[in-house]
Amino acid sequence: MLENLPFFNRLALAAHRPTAIARAAATLAVQPVDPCWGNGSVFWESALPLQNLLNMPKRRLSGPVKEVKDAAWQVLNGLVSEHTVHEEHFDLRRLGGLVHSAEFADHDFTTLEQLANSPLAADYRVNSYGDFMQVLGRAFSAVGTASFLELYQASWQGDRLFWGFSKGGLAMASAVTYARTHELEQSVPANIHQLQLSHEGLNELEAQFICLLLEKKLFAEKPLVQLLAEHHVLYARLVLSTDPKHPDLLMLPLSSAPAQAVGEGLLQAGATAMGDCLRACCKPH
Repeated sequence: MLENLPFFNRLALAAHRPTAIARAAATLAVQPVDPCWGNGSVFWESALPLQNLLNMPKRRLSGPVKEVKDAAWQVLNGLVSEHTVHEEHFDLRRLGGLVHSAEFADHDFTTLEQLANSPLAADYRVNSYGDFMQVLGRAFSAVGTASFLELYQASWQGDRLFWGFSKGGLAMASAVTYARTHELEQSVPANIHQLQLSHEGLNELEAQFICLLLEKKLFAEKPLVQLLAEHHVLYARLVLSTDPKHPDLLMLPLSSAPAQAVGEGLLQAGATAMGDCLRACCKPH
């Protein structure tokens, strides 16, 4: 046992332990995350789902120690903000994507024109102005009794504006495509919900944690789980989304030497730091 070793032997062993932990973590099979993955898609849900950090309950975080989870929640809570801008005359040609895309899970497109010309939108073909008005009416029927459109924009998805209703997306894609082609302005009232990544919040996150984007399957594999358990590593894990394509967050407090060692080792193994990823795909505010 360690307590039976001479003092200086124990001191040397303790100093060596983080190095050994980092070396072990560096041997894990880790796939890096493409910093801008999903950002070119017309589908909001294809990109990193940072919108799920808004009003996130603490119970979403898992980990062995409550204090670490609370600290992780605190910094994540300040990472994304939302404010709404109302435009009385929003030109529909500015639309660039759809928020709700579960029905298109096996498809991806980079423009609304591609979506409108795909077999998915075969029932919404527009060949004349009359077709345009009819299809536009079908899109607006999804709005129901709302007096304005609900649109979304996120700083980590560039300037693209997304249709926020669960229905009417295909019809709107076809109408927008026709309007762009024929330079038809069609303006309607709209609320634009703008989500912004906080530069200050990102700095605070990195001051306290090594925050990594890791594939979900890594948390189900023995090497990582065993490494964390054997060395009593402090951490917090956040499942950002149930979508298997989305990575999870592993947050390792810099105040703990074993946790920092795991983080540094995983980075050597190829893991992606969330801060680097976000800075690559957007400009924080």
